[in-house]
Amino acid sequence: MAATVARPSRAIHYGIEVANGVTWREWEPGGVYTKQLTLKNVKFRTQKISYKLPESRHFTTLYPQPIVLSAGTSFALPLTFRPINKTNYEETIVFETSEGEFDISMRAVLPKPDLSVPDTLNFGMCAVDDSTSITFQISNTSDVDTTFTWSDRELFSVEPSAGFMPSRSTFTITATFSPKAASVYEGLLVCKFGDEEHQNRTVKVEGIGKFPHLTIDVCTGKSKEQLAAGVSDVIYPKETLVDFGQVSVETTAEKWIELRNQSPVNAPFHITQSVTPVNTIDSVFCCSHYQGVVPPQSTERVKVMFFPHTPGAKSVDYFKVKANGSHSCVVVKCKGMAKGPTVRLNTTCLSFGTLNSGNTATRTFEVKNNSDVTTAFHFDIDGNSVFAVDTLCGVLKPGVSQTIIVHFKPIHPISYHRKLACIVHNQNSMFIHLIGTCNTEQVKPAPLQSKHVEQYEIRRTKGLSHLPPEQLNELLKEGKLSVDEKGTLVATEILMDTLIQEQETGISGWEELFEDVATETTCVSHVSLDEDCIDFGACVANKSLYTKTVSLTNHTKGRITCQWMTNLKDAFYITPEDRDILPGKSCSFTVTFKPTLDDQFYGKELECFAFYKNMSDYRLVSDVTITPPWCLTVGALGHTFATRSETFLPQMTTSADRLLFPPVSVGQAGFRTLLLRNTGDTPIKFAFDVSSEGPFSCKPSQGLLSEEYQVVVFCVRPTAVKRSEETIQLKINEDQRHTRRLTLTGSAEEAAVTLENEGTLFFKPTCVGMISTRSFSVKNITRLPINFSWHVSSDEAALLQVVPKRGTLLPNEQQRHVWSFVPSEVKKYGIRCGLALSDGRDLTASPKRVGMVAIGEGASGEIECSPQSVNLRNVVVGSSLRRELTIYNANECGLQYKLTVQLQTSDSSTTVTMPSCGKQALHLDSYQGVLPSRARKTLTITARPGRRVTYNFTIMYELCSTTGVEGGWVCRPATELCSVTLNGVFPTISVCDVRGQGCASSWSKARLWDMLNLTQLNDMLAAEPTAAELMYAVGTRHSTRRRPTYRTRAITTVDFGAAPLKSEPCTLHLMIENSGPIRASWTLLYPPDMQLELEYWAETGELNTEEAHDLCLMDNEVFAVAPREGSLSPGERQTLTLSYKHAFAGCNKLPVLLKIARGREVLLHFSGVTVSPGQQYVHFSLYRHVFDAVPVGVEHAPVQTYELYNGSTEAVGYEIDTSPLKQLKEENYDCPILTCLCPSGQIPAGQSVAIPWLFSPLEAKAYSVDVSIHIVNGATSRVTFVGVGCDDSTETSDGKECDERLKPSVSNAAIPKKQSVAVRGQLAYLSCERLDFGDIPLYSTVRRILFLTNSSTEHTVSFTWQTNQSKEAVTIEPSSGILAPQEKTLVKISLYSKRGPCYYNLDIVCLIVDETAMTVYRQSMDAWQEEQEMQKHVFVITDEGLANEREGRSSSQKTDSRIDKKGRHTSVSKPGTLEMTGRRSDSNLNRYQALPPIGSTPTPPPETYQDWKKRDLSTRSKTRPRVSSEPTKRIKPTPPQPFHLHLGLAARTHDLRDYFAQYGEPTNFFVDVPTTRRPQPTMYATGGDSQETSRYSHREGQASLVTKEENEAITTTMNDVVRSLLDDPSFHRAVNATYMEPVPYFTQLRRPEIERPTTDVSDERQEDEEKPSRQLLEDVESPTSVEEQLHVADRERTWRGASRASSRQKNEPADENILSVPEARSLVETVIENTLFNMLCEAGAGELSLTSKRLLVSPPTNA
Repeated sequence: MAATVARPSRAIHYGIEVANGVTWREWEPGGVYTKQLTLKNVKFRTQKISYKLPESRHFTTLYPQPIVLSAGTSFALPLTFRPINKTNYEETIVFETSEGEFDISMRAVLPKPDLSVPDTLNFGMCAVDDSTSITFQISNTSDVDTTFTWSDRELFSVEPSAGFMPSRSTFTITATFSPKAASVYEGLLVCKFGDEEHQNRTVKVEGIGKFPHLTIDVCTGKSKEQLAAGVSDVIYPKETLVDFGQVSVETTAEKWIELRNQSPVNAPFHITQSVTPVNTIDSVFCCSHYQGVVPPQSTERVKVMFFPHTPGAKSVDYFKVKANGSHSCVVVKCKGMAKGPTVRLNTTCLSFGTLNSGNTATRTFEVKNNSDVTTAFHFDIDGNSVFAVDTLCGVLKPGVSQTIIVHFKPIHPISYHRKLACIVHNQNSMFIHLIGTCNTEQVKPAPLQSKHVEQYEIRRTKGLSHLPPEQLNELLKEGKLSVDEKGTLVATEILMDTLIQEQETGISGWEELFEDVATETTCVSHVSLDEDCIDFGACVANKSLYTKTVSLTNHTKGRITCQWMTNLKDAFYITPEDRDILPGKSCSFTVTFKPTLDDQFYGKELECFAFYKNMSDYRLVSDVTITPPWCLTVGALGHTFATRSETFLPQMTTSADRLLFPPVSVGQAGFRTLLLRNTGDTPIKFAFDVSSEGPFSCKPSQGLLSEEYQVVVFCVRPTAVKRSEETIQLKINEDQRHTRRLTLTGSAEEAAVTLENEGTLFFKPTCVGMISTRSFSVKNITRLPINFSWHVSSDEAALLQVVPKRGTLLPNEQQRHVWSFVPSEVKKYGIRCGLALSDGRDLTASPKRVGMVAIGEGASGEIECSPQSVNLRNVVVGSSLRRELTIYNANECGLQYKLTVQLQTSDSSTTVTMPSCGKQALHLDSYQGVLPSRARKTLTITARPGRRVTYNFTIMYELCSTTGVEGGWVCRPATELCSVTLNGVFPTISVCDVRGQGCASSWSKARLWDMLNLTQLNDMLAAEPTAAELMYAVGTRHSTRRRPTYRTRAITTVDFGAAPLKSEPCTLHLMIENSGPIRASWTLLYPPDMQLELEYWAETGELNTEEAHDLCLMDNEVFAVAPREGSLSPGERQTLTLSYKHAFAGCNKLPVLLKIARGREVLLHFSGVTVSPGQQYVHFSLYRHVFDAVPVGVEHAPVQTYELYNGSTEAVGYEIDTSPLKQLKEENYDCPILTCLCPSGQIPAGQSVAIPWLFSPLEAKAYSVDVSIHIVNGATSRVTFVGVGCDDSTETSDGKECDERLKPSVSNAAIPKKQSVAVRGQLAYLSCERLDFGDIPLYSTVRRILFLTNSSTEHTVSFTWQTNQSKEAVTIEPSSGILAPQEKTLVKISLYSKRGPCYYNLDIVCLIVDETAMTVYRQSMDAWQEEQEMQKHVFVITDEGLANEREGRSSSQKTDSRIDKKGRHTSVSKPGTLEMTGRRSDSNLNRYQALPPIGSTPTPPPETYQDWKKRDLSTRSKTRPRVSSEPTKRIKPTPPQPFHLHLGLAARTHDLRDYFAQYGEPTNFFVDVPTTRRPQPTMYATGGDSQETSRYSHREGQASLVTKEENEAITTTMNDVVRSLLDDPSFHRAVNATYMEPVPYFTQLRRPEIERPTTDVSDERQEDEEKPSRQLLEDVESPTSVEEQLHVADRERTWRGASRASSRQKNEPADENILSVPEARSLVETVIENTLFNMLCEAGAGELSLTSKRLLVSPPTNA
C-alpha cells in the first residue's frame, strides 16, 4: 500500500502564506542539505519582505535582500543545512513586513524509534469469570527497527507480550479482559520500546464486570415459537419442573429448556447433574450439552432427554444450571414415568367341552394392545401340544388386536387343562385356561368345566387344592367342609388347625411362570419336574438312541396319574407314557432322542398331564370336588452338527444388552424381559449361562428359536440389601464366535431418607399466637417409592404442624415439607417428631422410623407506622396519587399481618370497611405479608377518589397466621396503624367580578350579573361533573357534526343585551378565579373546535340554517372571546373578555362550551340582539321574575320593581295587561295580591325603566301569574311573575322563608363588592362598589363611607357623582372633586328613607374625567380652531368649481359634520355662512372648496347577514378602501370620554310599625320623623332610574287635599299678598328692625314654662292640653296613602312621647328636657355624624392617627 505524503501545515502572517517550519530528516554529518521555503502573498496589494540570516552557522541562506511580492505571487527561498555532529539542531529565521515581523523554525532531527498505539481500549461489559478480547494494531512509524514489551495489568492481559518490529511495520496485538467481580475496572497498559526500552507508550483500558443472570423457561417443541407448550411449574424457589409424563420404555422423550440471558453481557453456563446412589445405578435423564454461552439479551436452548428402561418405574433427577461468576443457580427438576405396553386377552378360560378320542375342536380368542406402544408377544407352548395354537408369536401395534386359533385334538380319555402363558415384552405375563375332556366307550372321566377351574383357584388360595377329591368328599360328610352359595368349599376351624398347614396367597404372573421350577426359593407346587429342559447336545443321526431321565414328584396328599403326550415316531419321546404316583413319591421317566437328519437342530416340548386318580371316573367324584389336572412341560434339545463343523449363521437381535431390574425388598422377586428376534430363516439355538447360585434366573434358560420372536423372562431374588450385578453369556448355535454378553443389574433396598440439618429444625422467634413457617428438606436416597408419615404427639400437635403430613417420595426425589410453629406462651420449645417410612409397593411391610427435633421460641410484638398521620390534601376525582408509608417491626419476632382500610367520608358519619380488591378510594399495593424482626417495609398507598368529599381513612392491621384458609387465622383484634386524609376535588373556577365597556359601560354590576346569569353559572361550575362530562379529560375533537351533541345538562345563557345596529361593541370583562385547591385548566370551544377533521369525500357541502348562521357569526367574529384557554393556580385570577359586535340585525346566538380539564362542562349560549334602525325593541333579560318573599299580613307591603330595557334608537311605549292580576285578585277573596303601579308608560331610547309592583300575599304559599307586556308598535311578550308569602310562625332568622327553587335570580350577596377586573383606561377605583344597607326603618338616615382612589402616577382626574335621579334619597359628599396622582378621598354616602316601604336597588354613576388628557384636548381644540380660522383664507381652485360657477350651481351654505353628545352625526352651519351673512358676502368664495380633513375615506357600512348569506363563501374578501386624492382637513379633536364607575346601593325600608313588630326598637338607627305633613313626591329608585308618584299612583282617582281651582285661587292670593308686602314700607321697617334684636340661643328649642298648680288644676290643665292634640289627630282625615299613614303614626308616637316626657319632667329644669325634642336630637345626631366624618377625613389624609397610643393628661390638683 503506497504511503500518502501529508502536505506540511501552513500559516498566514500579515498576508504572507508560509510553512510553519522546515525539518531535515535522514541526514549524516558532513553533508549539505537544501530545502526551499516558499513565501506567497495572499493580499491584493504588493508587499515588501526582508529577512535576517540565522545566527547558527549550520543553517544558511541567500544574502539578505528585499523581496517584492505582487498580489498572488510566490518566492522560494533556499535554506541550507550543514551538520557536523550527530545531534539535533534547531534555529529560526526572522521575516519583516510593513505590518510586523514573524519567524519560521528550522530543525534537524535524528532518526529514533516511534510506535503508534491506540489511546484507549474499551472492553465494555463482560461477565464475571468470563473474558473478552480486543485486537488492535501497533505501528512502527519510524525508520528504525525496535523491540517492544508490554507490561500486563491485573485482569488485563496482552498477547503477545513482547516482540520485534521492523521499521514502518504494523503488529497485531490481542488484549483480554477477565473480570473477577462486578465492578468498573480502569488501568493502563504500558508498551516499552527503543534502546534499552527507555521509551514507552500507554494505552488506557476500561472494562466493566457484570454478573450474568439466567432464567429458565420450559418448552416442548423444537421451535422457539412454542415456548408456552411445555409444562412448567415452579415448585420451590429457583426450581423448575420438567415433567415428561409417561414415556414408553426403550424410547427417548425430549423436552427443551430455554436459558434466557437478561443481562447485557455474555453468560457462560455449565450444567451439572446431581450424583446420588440412585442415578449411579439408573440414570435415565441427560442433556444435549452441559456448557455453553448465552449471548446478551438472548436465549439458548438445551435439550433434556428421558429414556426409561424399567416399565412402571418413576424417575426423578436434578440438574443445576449455573452461570459462571454467579453466586446462585437454577435447579431443574426432571420427572418422568416409564410406561410399558398394555396387552389384554379377551377371555381367561377357553373350554372345548367333551370330545371322543380322535376328534378335534377349535376355539378362538383375541389378544389386543390397548396402549400406544408397539410390543411383541409369544405363547409358551409347542406346536406338538394337544392344544395346538396356530400363532405362537407376533407383534402388536398400538390399538391392534389379533385373533388366536386353538385346536384341541385329544387322544387319551382323560380331562385336559393347561394354563397357557402369554409372555409380552415389558409386561407381566398373562394366562388363559385351556380345558377339555376326552371320552371313550370304556373310560368316561369327569367332565371339566370352567366353573371347576374357578372353584379350584379358590380352593388353591385357601390351601385345599392338595387334598384329593375322595378326601374332600369325606370332609364334606364329616362336616369339616361346607359349600357356600357359590358352590365353593369352605373349611371349618377344626380342619384349618389339623389339615391345612400353610395357606397360599395370590402371586403375580411372572412368579407363576417360575412356579413349576423345583428350586429352594420357589414355593412348593402340586407336581414338579426336576428339569425344565434336557439338552442332549451333539448327537449322530441314525446311529443310536440317546436317553436321559427326568423325575416327577407328587406333592399332593392323594394318588395321581401322569399321562405323557408322546409319539414313539418323533425325534423325542418319553417312556412310560403313564404311571400312578403315590402321595409324596417320585417317579422317573426316560426321554429318548432319536435324530434322523444330519446338521440339524432338534427341539420339542414334552407335555404331561397329572391328575388325581379318582378323576378318571366321573362316578368317583362330585361336582364340587372336581379338580383340574396339572400340565407339566419339559423341553428337549439336541443337534446333529459335527464337532468342528460350522452351524447355521445366526441372524438374531436382542432388545437390550443391559437389563436393569426394578428395586425390590429382600426376599421379593423382580422381573425383566428380553426380546429375541430371529431375522433369518433357520432355527437358532440359544442358551443363557445363568449361575444357579446367584440371585438371577431366567426362563427359558435355553431353547430353540424357530419362530420369529421369543420373550425370555429374567428374575432376580436378592438375599441381602445390596446391589447385585452379573454379566452372563448368551450362547448362540453352540458357537463361541456368536456368544453375546448381557449385564444384569438389580438391587435389594429398604426405605431410607436424609433429613436436612441432620434432623434438626430451627424456628425463628415467633409472636405468641402467630404462626412461623419453615421448609424442611427430606430426600429419598433409594430407588424405592417411599410412603412417609409424620407423627407429632397429641400434646404438641397444636404447637407444631406439617404440610404434607403424609405422602409418597419418589426415587431420588427431594421434597420440602412446610412446618408451622404456633407458640402459646413466651418461652423456648423443643419438640420431638417422628417420620415413619415404608415401601410404597408393599403395604404390609412394617414401617421404619426416623426422628427429628424442632426448636423454637415464643415472643410478643406489634407493628408501628411512620408517619402516623398522612394528609394527601387534594386529589382530583378520577386521578390517582401515590404516597409511601413505612411500617416497621421493632420486636425480635417476625409478624404476619393483614391490613384493612376503614372509610368515613365528610357526608357520612358511618364507618365502612373497604375490601382489599376492586374499585376503592384508597388502595394499598400489599394488604398482607410478613414483616421480619427489626425490619422495615415500604407500602405504597394509591388514592383514587370517586366523589368530591373528604375521605378519612383508617388503616388497621391484624396479626394473623397463614393456615391455608382464605383470610387467615386472626389472633388479635384489629389495631389502628395510621390515618389517611384526602379531599376528593374537581378543578373548579368561578366568576368573581364583571365589568362592561362599550355599549355596556352604562350598565350596573347588578344588571351585568343578572344578564350573564353569573350566579347560576357559578352554581353550575361548583357542582360535581357527571360521568358523561368526564368522558374526555380535556377539550378534544370527538364529533363528526358541525354542531356537536353536548353531553352536559348544565346550560346557561350569556346575554349581551340589545343595541342598535353599528353601535359600539358590547365588551364584558369577567374576572375568573380558581376557587378550588388545585390547578384548573379551562378552554372555551366553538362548535368547529369539537368537530373531527374529516376527509374531503366525507364532508357534506349542505349547511342547514343553524350551521350557516353559526358559520357567519364565527367568520365575522360577531362573538369574540379572549383568551380562549388558560390555566390557573389555586387562588389565581384571570380576566376573560367577551365581546359582541352589532354587525347583523336580529337575535344572534352561538353555543360555546366551557370545558374545565377533568372537571365540568357548561354550555354557554351567547345571545345578543342587534336592533335595526327604526325598529322598536324592548329587551327582556328575564321572562320569569321572582319577587322577594313578603311576610303574610304585613300592613304595608314593600314596593318591588321589574326592569325593562329599550335597546332601540327611539322611545318605546309599553302596556301591561292587568287582567291576569284581576283574575288573581278574584281568586283570593278580592284581595289585591299583585298590583302593577305603572301599567303603561314610555321607555327612553337606550335606557331602562323600573316598573313598580306591590306584592301582598294572603297566604304562605307561592303565587304565580303570567302577564303579557305589549310593546307599542312591537311584539307582545309573556312574563311569569312569582311571589312567595312567608308565615311569621315559620320565619327564619332573617325574617324570610322561601323555597330554594323560587329564589330571586340575582342575590345581593352573590354580587362582589370590590372590583377585581382591571379595565384598560381606568384611572380611579372605588374601595367598595356595592353597599348593602340591609333592613332599615323609615325616616332613618344610614351612612356608609368608602374611598375613591386615583391609581395613576401621572394623570390627574376629576370625579362627579350623578345623583340627580336619587338625590332625594341618597346624598354623597363630596359630590365632585379633583384627585391628584395617587391621591384618594373619603366619600360619605347617606341614605334617608322617608318614602313608603320599598326595595332600593340603586346604581349611582361616578364620572371620572382624565384632566391631564382634557388639558391636552383643550390645547388641541385651540389649535384646531386656529386652523379652522386659517382655512377660511385658504382655498383650492378646481376645474369642477369653475364648471359649477358657469352652470350656476353653487352651494348656498357650507356645512360641517359634527358629532353631538349622543354620538349622532349632525350638520352644522360653518362660520361665515349664516352668522356672517349680514357683515360680509361670501359669493366670491362659493366657487372654492376648503381643504378636506386629513384622513382616509369613511369605511363603507358592513354588510348585513342576508347579504353575507347570499354571497358565495369562496368570494369573501375584505374590500380595500379607496384612497382619496382630495386634499384632507385636520380632524376636530374629540374630548376624552369620561369613565363610568358604578356604585350599587341595596336596602329595604320598613314601615315603623312593621319594623317595631319584627325587629323591635331600632337601637342602631336614628329615626327622624318630619313634624309637618308636606306632600312630597314618592321615589322608587332601582338601577339608577326613578319615577315620581304622580306618574303612577297606585290609587287612581283619589282626591288630593285641594282641587285644581282651589290651588289656583290660593296661588293668586299668595302672589297678591307677597307683592303687597314688598310694596309696604312698614314691612320693610319691621324687617330691618329684626336685625337689631338679640338672637336667642336655640330659642326655637325652648319649651314654654308650665306653672305648677294644684293636683286638680294640673290634671285639668293636662287634660286641656291633651284635648287639642287628640282632636287634631281625630280631625285629620284618616290616612289614605302610605305616606299619610307613616306621618300620622310618627306624629302620634312623637306627641305621646312628648306628653309622657312633659308629665315626668314637670319639676325638672328646661335645659334637661331639651333632648326630648325631635329637633334637638336631629341636631345632636348631625353634629356627632359630622364630627366623626371630619375625623375620618383627617385620618384618611394623614392628619390624624387613629391607632396611636392615647395620651393621659392628669388634672391639676387643688391647692
